[in-house]
Amino acid sequence: MKRAFDFAGALALTVVLAPLLAVIAIAIVLDAPGPVFTREERIGVRGRRFCLRTFRTTTRESTGTLPPPRKGELTQVGRWLRRWQLDELPQLFNVLAGEMSLVGPPPQIPEVWEAARSQGGADLAERPGLTGPALLRAAEGSLTAAGLLRQSIPAPTRAAPPLHGRDAREHSIRGDTRLLIRTLQLAFAVLARRIALKGEERGRDER
Repeated sequence: MKRAFDFAGALALTVVLAPLLAVIAIAIVLDAPGPVFTREERIGVRGRRFCLRTFRTTTRESTGTLPPPRKGELTQVGRWLRRWQLDELPQLFNVLAGEMSLVGPPPQIPEVWEAARSQGGADLAERPGLTGPALLRAAEGSLTAAGLLRQSIPAPTRAAPPLHGRDAREHSIRGDTRLLIRTLQLAFAVLARRIALKGEERGRDER
């Protein structure tokens, strides 16, 4: 049931967002030579490795575990994609492939996963997700600190799973739907705040 929900949801989002995905892909190619996608190695359910897909935002074409971009490496389109977090949209393809879920714990970086295992950490017991309680809390906290979210959205009723999924939470379609709606609420709240801040800046410049 969980897999069917993920596949149907990811397929619907991919179809709806197909025009935007196509425009972004063309813009990336025109902005800087190189592939459209970046593939970074991540650890998924039960220690399985997979390639996390994102839109390329830098001049680098390498794959694997990429370090943060250095000054001058971000492309113009890439800077815009990261600002609005649109570079993560290709992860829908990871969901369609069964490597990720719509809702779940964050995918693990191989180095972090290996260090945790050496200290007795367990593998993820569920597929990593595009969103989830842990990701929402982190995003909400950083956006509030940056002044992009004036009021914090109420915390989810379900606790976030531990990093390595020792006590994997019981999934329910209703619970996942609530978290997806909350993610959209957060995204629209940030979008509205950014538009308001731009309006305030223009007002100051015109004075």
